[in-house]
Amino acid sequence: MNRSRLAAFIAAAALVCQSGAAAYAAEEPMAPQPSPLLTDTAEPETEADAEAPAEEAAPEDAAPEDAAPDSEGSGDAEEEQDTSGWITSGEWSYSVIESGIKLEACTSQEKQLIVPESIDGLTVTEIGRSAFRGVPAALVTLPATVEYISSDNPFSGAEELQEIRVADGSRELSAEDGVLFNGDKSRLLCYPRARVGTSYTIPQGVNEIVSHAFEGCGISGITFPSSLEKTGRESFSGCSHLGSADLSGTSLTSIETRAFYKCSDLKEVKLPDTLTEVGKEAFMGAGLPQADIPDSVTVIGEKAFGYFSDGTPDTSFIISGSIGSAAETYASECTVPDSESDGEESQAFLFLTHEQAAEEQEYLSMKTVTSTDGDYVYTIKSDGTAGLISTNLTSEMLDIPSQIDGVTVTSIIKRCFMFSYATNITIPDTVTEIGEDAFYNCVYLQNLNLPGSLQKIEGEFPFSSCYSLLSINVNGSGGAYASEDGVLYNSDKSVVIRFPAAKEGAYVAPSSVREIGAAAFADCGLLESADISSATVINDTAFFNCQALSSVLLSKDLTSVGTDAFFDCYALQGVRLYNKVESIGDYAFGYIEEESTDEDSEGELITKINEKFKMYVDKDSAGWKYATDRGIETVTGTVPIRGRNVSVMFLIVSAAAIAAAVLALIGILIGKRSKKKKEEKRIMAIKTNAAERIRAKHAKEKKEADK
Repeated sequence: MNRSRLAAFIAAAALVCQSGAAAYAAEEPMAPQPSPLLTDTAEPETEADAEAPAEEAAPEDAAPEDAAPDSEGSGDAEEEQDTSGWITSGEWSYSVIESGIKLEACTSQEKQLIVPESIDGLTVTEIGRSAFRGVPAALVTLPATVEYISSDNPFSGAEELQEIRVADGSRELSAEDGVLFNGDKSRLLCYPRARVGTSYTIPQGVNEIVSHAFEGCGISGITFPSSLEKTGRESFSGCSHLGSADLSGTSLTSIETRAFYKCSDLKEVKLPDTLTEVGKEAFMGAGLPQADIPDSVTVIGEKAFGYFSDGTPDTSFIISGSIGSAAETYASECTVPDSESDGEESQAFLFLTHEQAAEEQEYLSMKTVTSTDGDYVYTIKSDGTAGLISTNLTSEMLDIPSQIDGVTVTSIIKRCFMFSYATNITIPDTVTEIGEDAFYNCVYLQNLNLPGSLQKIEGEFPFSSCYSLLSINVNGSGGAYASEDGVLYNSDKSVVIRFPAAKEGAYVAPSSVREIGAAAFADCGLLESADISSATVINDTAFFNCQALSSVLLSKDLTSVGTDAFFDCYALQGVRLYNKVESIGDYAFGYIEEESTDEDSEGELITKINEKFKMYVDKDSAGWKYATDRGIETVTGTVPIRGRNVSVMFLIVSAAAIAAAVLALIGILIGKRSKKKKEEKRIMAIKTNAAERIRAKHAKEKKEADK
């Protein structure tokens, strides 16, 4: 809503509030017009005034649920009101209502102002929304006849007001220490803007602080009672010196619209576990760096947390809660244009779990020391060693020393190198621990050298947004990590922890690898193939957004594949899964993300199945069920041969053909051998015949010779 429309809305809201207060007052019916006697007594100036209907029913006791005006100044803004029904008598202006008169304005310059019980013979029973606006009084005393006051706090425009008193005998109102309450002190109605003192303890028994009650006060500290259940609209709006608000011990169930609007010094707020709703713009313009939202909260209004008073988001704001909570939803829905993309939006706030938020608070509360040369900022830990917080060096080659100012560096604190311009970073062998996000968004980092002494790298994605990373090398042994060919593993190389994002070509896992860690290859846009045939577990997002990956060789012993494991691997057109796979997470295979071409959702990213993708599986296996449930094409009856999935039927036919050919060959060979034997036998018979004939001839010749 632009400012001109906003102003028009405010003016309209003011007129509605002026002429229809009863609609907001506990849903009571509208009051009848005043009697002619009351009208005559009021001595209207014209006949038209005499015939005009009086103000409708007053709001309920002291502060009903009137709608707060949607404006920046709220109670401080000079809002145009319909004064046509007002009657002026001396320093007072009033309107006639059924029960008596309602004070609408005052021009008195008295420092101690006593409101009369009656004016022009009519009993003062109600105080209107602007009754004391601009009045310079330091003390205002209300008569016992007053039954109602406007929910918009008629004292909010009294800048010099220090004390409010109520005359004896009042049943509807009371005052204590200059603060105005209803009769039984269950509702705090007004805390004077200029009241003496910088702190205040709200009495036990107060269960509601009404709209605008503390608006614009210079108070810096407030103690809230356990009885408190509700705060009204803009109840603390403009309390620019309020430094903290510990509501954790209260029974609050709701914080209304703009309750702490423009509390610019507010650095900490603690919310109770009873809270279920936080209204629109409740903490807008407050100085809060972060907010921890209880799991009991189910509704968080628009711009309730993390916004400056002009309505722009504070992108350094941190909101914490549980996964799946209203806090996470709120954080995800607050977006800003992403400067690194064309028209896309990114999340405006950082969302943390309650545990992460506690760690963050510990991080923010660390005492820091700047090295004598000014190059490093560090903290002294409880064991007397140093934790490196950040470096002021702008060199592309960062070689962190093992000692700073004579103190041994044993840890790298979270976010230490975040957004660094360094291309090479070397961590000394005295370091055993590296905090979460220490290398986050180091977009120029190419080579990272870690010590063999390192025992722990915190965080799920320690190298997130390190898009230029070519190698991670572990120098030495004895710690929890090892490396090979620039890839980071755990100490025995059974788990792949991180493949550098800018590393090109093919990856072949060592035979020792049994597990692919979460996001181990995520966003590796130049990875073309991966042989992970020894791994039995592939964790969530392991190969997320590997756009060039076209070939993956999986293990026959693979048992589980995590959610999004191969999501958005556009070039991957198929995988072979074996029967030992038991679980496959959502979007693990076959899904890609692309920009919508629909005019109504132009620029939005949509998830779809890659039409070119196939899963080579056995029927009724976990892989087959995953694919058929999602409409992904399956190919069954194949076996892998030299990286290709070959049809079993083809193999059978091929084998039969080969067998027939072999048998034929054998038959031919056997036939040729038999023929040869017959020929040899025939020749032998011929030779034998010839020999017999020769022997017979010789015998005959010998016989004749003997004769």
